Amino acid sequence: METKTFRLWVNDFWNYLIDSSEVEKVVLLGDWSVAIDGVNTDLDLTKLSEEFDAYFTETDEAVVDALESFFREKLGVEVSTEYTEYYGDAESSRLIYDIESKNFYVEKDGHVVEIYRFWDGGNWRTVELDEVTTDYTILVDSENYVNLDEWNGHDWVTGSVGRHQRIYRIVELDGEEPSEPTFLLEKWSQWQGEEPKGYIMTLSEVVEHLKELGRDVDEYMKAII
Repeated sequence: METKTFRLWVNDFWNYLIDSSEVEKVVLLGDWSVAIDGVNTDLDLTKLSEEFDAYFTETDEAVVDALESFFREKLGVEVSTEYTEYYGDAESSRLIYDIESKNFYVEKDGHVVEIYRFWDGGNWRTVELDEVTTDYTILVDSENYVNLDEWNGHDWVTGSVGRHQRIYRIVELDGEEPSEPTFLLEKWSQWQGEEPKGYIMTLSEVVEHLKELGRDVDEYMKAII
């Protein structure tokens, strides 16, 4: 049996069915962080934060310039500074200064979050897994899915043109084997900007879904079970 792992992220606004390989772990740097290159990070960062805070209050330089001056004058080190992107590298050893908290830290030791990036047809979008989003890890039998598409005279579709559905048997849900038959309904589209959606279903919910689609329930259930 060949398997595939999905991540399903669901809240009141999102439903994203994601190939697990497309989920990234990154460091949340935010809008007010500066990266400092050229300095050893094996320093007492708590003490360094206190010393820079005292130094910065006495200068009218911009923070990036003040950081370069501080390391030059206090540590005798020439560094280069730049504002960071919103997300950082979870494996990077760069020194980061958080302007809001007034603290230094090593990038990889920052707050790690999981994100999903996708092209919506016009722009790259990023979805961040947060505390209001439910995250399911779903292992399915990727060989034995049941395609719900039927021929409409022009294309194989489920519902309107360009839209498709299939059902997988769930092997594991969040690392555990389901106590009763459980299924993943995958909905996806050929239209740019419409990301795949997923729905976890019991056997009775699958039956109801097939009825709603107008499918031959007995025929499809033979293949699904």
